[in-house]
Amino acid sequence: VYTSVDDLLEDGDFDAVDICLPHDLHAPAAIAASEAGKHVLIEKPMALSLEEADAMIAAAGKKDVKLMCAFCERYDPQYVKIKELVESGTIGQVVCARADHNQNVRTPEGHWIRQKARLGGGAVFSAGCHRIDLLHWIVGEVAAVSCFGAFWPELMEGEVAGTVNLQYVNGAIGTMMINWMARRSPWYEGFWVYGTEGSVHNLGGVYLDSAEETGESGYVKQEIESRHAFTEEIRHFGQCINENQEPLTSGKNIRHSLHICVAANHSMETQSVVKL
Repeated sequence: VYTSVDDLLEDGDFDAVDICLPHDLHAPAAIAASEAGKHVLIEKPMALSLEEADAMIAAAGKKDVKLMCAFCERYDPQYVKIKELVESGTIGQVVCARADHNQNVRTPEGHWIRQKARLGGGAVFSAGCHRIDLLHWIVGEVAAVSCFGAFWPELMEGEVAGTVNLQYVNGAIGTMMINWMARRSPWYEGFWVYGTEGSVHNLGGVYLDSAEETGESGYVKQEIESRHAFTEEIRHFGQCINENQEPLTSGKNIRHSLHICVAANHSMETQSVVKL
């Protein structure tokens, strides 16, 4: 056990680090690790700002080490399957998409998650970034963002619930809704994509309704592999190191997702639509 990142890096004979620190410590720890020649797996959100993210990307590039963000949901078989169905054109052109996140977050007084400056905002930036990244990965690049938050100061400084509305470059629209005060909910994480020729969702499994694939039979459950998202995420990190590949969720690849999250915060604060 070390109480200093510098001591760890100076003493450690190892190849890589998995950074699971509070969000405000992500950038300094990742930059220090990269400068020490260590490959970096960084928990989400990657950083608190685009400036921090760019500094992290530059540090990793200078030392030729991997910088990968732990967006585990991109490695979840259900979302891999949904992406395949969307990209194959099975549901036609995407018109709209929706991602939900319901959780009951309770932390003791003084916990860093209660502090807006350390968390990077509230629920939207902290855990909503998972769903925002997933929508970006499956639907496409975002052109404009608007966001609203609901607050419960007794629980945390940032928003405890929020909605993020997205306008995509390809003409589609999307929404992400996160609730960190859901004592009970029918689902933890829901995901829907609606296209001109059908739709797909993940409630109770991956279900497809497509005029071409399923006809009039309604939603048909799809077969997906039984693999754990966290295991696949770390396996991918190791493979990219061993085979010198660019990670699916490298710092460069997920920068746009961070940009969306930063824009959502700005929209919430200014009550305006933010164009990317």
